[in-house]
Amino acid sequence: MRGRLALGAVTVLVGLALPVSALGEATGTVAGLRAQVKRFVTAELHDDGATVCAILNAPLNNPRHGVSCAARWDASIKASLARSGSRKQLHADIAALRSAAISSDGTHASITTPYPLLAGHARSHFYWTDNCWMLTS
Repeated sequence: MRGRLALGAVTVLVGLALPVSALGEATGTVAGLRAQVKRFVTAELHDDGATVCAILNAPLNNPRHGVSCAARWDASIKASLARSGSRKQLHADIAALRSAAISSDGTHASITTPYPLLAGHARSHFYWTDNCWMLTS
C-alpha cells in the first residue's frame, strides 16, 4: 500500500514539475499551423526552395532522379514567380491565414487557402512531427 502511495505521489510531483510549455509541445496548435503555412508561402515569395523543403514531409522532400528537393523547388518557384499574378496569389494566401478553415486533432491537420500550397490540392494536409508541422499534401 505504501508503495502505491509513494508511486502516486512521485507521479503527481513529476507532473507538476513539468513546465507548461513542455506539455503544450506534445501536439501542434492551430496557431503553429498558421505560422508554418506563412513560413512556407513567405519562402516561396523569397525564392527559397531550401526552406520550402524543410517544411515538406518525407517523401516529398527526398531527392528525385539525382535532383535535390531544394533545386527542384528553386526551379519551380522561379517559374511560378515569372507568371503574372503569382505574387498576388501568394500574398492572398498570407492574408487569408487568419481566417482560413482548419481542421486539426493536434497530430494531423488540414488548411484551406485561396490558392493551393501544392499544385492540384485545394486543401493542404500537415502532420505534426519533431515538434513542427510538416506539409504532406
